Amino acid sequence: MISLLSAWLAVAPDAASPYSRDDLDKLIRIADAEMQALAGRCGVEAEGATDSGVPVAPSVDHEAELAYMRMAEMRRLAAQHYPYAKLGKDGQQYHSDDIHQSVQLYERAYACNPGWEQRRYLNEAIDMVVTRRKEIREQEARPESAPDNLQLREDEKRLREKLAQLRPPVCPSNKPACPTLKQEESASEPPRGYRRRFMDLFVLRVELGALFTASLQQRLAVSPEPSSPNGFAFAIAPGVRLLAGAKQRHVFGLGFRYAIMTYKLIQYGEESRDRVVQMAARLEYGVRISLNWLSVHASFEPGIQAHPLLEFFGNGQIGGSGSVCTWNEALCLRVGGGKTVRVAGRETKHLERYFDFGTVTFGIDVFRLSDNILRATEGSS
Repeated sequence: MISLLSAWLAVAPDAASPYSRDDLDKLIRIADAEMQALAGRCGVEAEGATDSGVPVAPSVDHEAELAYMRMAEMRRLAAQHYPYAKLGKDGQQYHSDDIHQSVQLYERAYACNPGWEQRRYLNEAIDMVVTRRKEIREQEARPESAPDNLQLREDEKRLREKLAQLRPPVCPSNKPACPTLKQEESASEPPRGYRRRFMDLFVLRVELGALFTASLQQRLAVSPEPSSPNGFAFAIAPGVRLLAGAKQRHVFGLGFRYAIMTYKLIQYGEESRDRVVQMAARLEYGVRISLNWLSVHASFEPGIQAHPLLEFFGNGQIGGSGSVCTWNEALCLRVGGGKTVRVAGRETKHLERYFDFGTVTFGIDVFRLSDNILRATEGSS
């Protein structure tokens, strides 16, 4: 019956639409009737288990396997050619439902005879889901949170998990050489939006820590007054980050650091709170020892520093830092320092302040944090 129907449908009455709506409705009814006749055979929910919950080797049912495969292909044919636009606003949901039905039928065909050689059923189902989700996103311009899209995403996740569990057969010991079998990879949904354009690119570090071995010298005319304050350091460092190498183990960073350093200043026997503001370029190089969990970095940081209340604009400074990072560089412990560049023979009537410092800070990269959360919640979908 199926062969005769397929030959009948192959005669296209309309070049723009190979099959009429009535033809496709008949095809769907045949698939539904055969599915009811096979109810209870090779159920996906019972795969590899008994009523007692003890795992057992799944039984092979070739007859049901071929029947479910035919039903899946009939449903797939209907989903490809059905005039969903004529169903109004519900047509999009019906389209996704038909894809979902076909996916379930391919899964049942696989459950009837699971194994490496039958992985094509899973690959066919994944291809359908990926194509339909792309239509929802690009052609129908609907959000990721659409109910049918969420259902299809769950289908894709489940199918990929089954595919990942498969292993190629072991070469028999009596054969000296066997061809290497490679698992077929289904086309995954391409990255989009932030994931495609900006993931792993931008950097926005927020750093907080302490000053140590700081040295302050301020001069009014020719009367220097040294001091050695300790205090707190806060910095924000935006920039860009480029990965290089075959395994992306090398990290090159370019950006700047804006920092405020506060300390207690003892002047003429009186204690007061003071601060210095710094702006520096940050040129960084790092090596990812472990791609996701450990990396070391070194940076060169030339810039300027100034006291926010004094008239003199600022002094040049040269500094640098070294850091150890984890969780894909989202969390970093940094040790750094800087020294004022003094110009010999310069004279000024204004108060000058020179600030040499060392810092220990803990930093969080906002972009790396968001990247890690996206990868954990969305996976490859």
